[in-house]
Amino acid sequence: MKNQFGPKNFPSNPQIRIEGIYNRELFQLAIENNVNHLSFDFRPRSNNFLQSHHFNSLLKEISGRNFEVGMQFHGGPLFVIEKFAEDVKNHLGGFSGVTKVYFDLITPPEDSDYVRFPFPYVAHYRPDLNLKDCESNPHWTGLVFSDELLMSLWTNMGATHGRSFLLKNIFGQLVPKLLAEQKRVILQCGWLSSLDPELVQFIGANVLSFIIGPEMEMAYRQPNLAQLRAHLSFLTLS
Repeated sequence: MKNQFGPKNFPSNPQIRIEGIYNRELFQLAIENNVNHLSFDFRPRSNNFLQSHHFNSLLKEISGRNFEVGMQFHGGPLFVIEKFAEDVKNHLGGFSGVTKVYFDLITPPEDSDYVRFPFPYVAHYRPDLNLKDCESNPHWTGLVFSDELLMSLWTNMGATHGRSFLLKNIFGQLVPKLLAEQKRVILQCGWLSSLDPELVQFIGANVLSFIIGPEMEMAYRQPNLAQLRAHLSFLTLS
């Protein structure tokens, strides 16, 4: 597939992010495979939920090292936000060091209290996302695109309208703009999806995010470490 709209300088080697890490085994596996972009899920009803004291313990181990850390939330009271922000600040000695931490907001930013804090965040893209609100916030650092959402837009908006919208508005204008501003363009994709490398190049994501889910587990919250290790070995060497 040829990129008719976007620039020629799309990232050819996207960074790998492991999403939904819920125990130390997964944390160690990521580090052993040179994955330095991690994401943790603090939504209480999520299958990947991680308690804050376990997160703080893991965060201490990478403090001062070249890591990026996403923290997934979906709403929540202000005191929870304040506590997380304060804990992260204490463990890292501030927010401007080598270890970069950011909120990964599944809740629309305009409906979230998280954006009130002087804390970097990424928003999850959807067609009705208020991008002007994001752009006006100095702490906004990028967008997360779900491969399922992109495929849904491609197939369900009509062959002409949907594809024209993606090619021109998303891949032709929005993504190049984000990359030019050195923001994160995160593509969430399944471990077992047959993503064509040329398609990834075309989309222009500078981060590929793989969530720990049932296809990578032997039972509930029991990761298949051998299978994950094989996939990570391929991803980090390709």
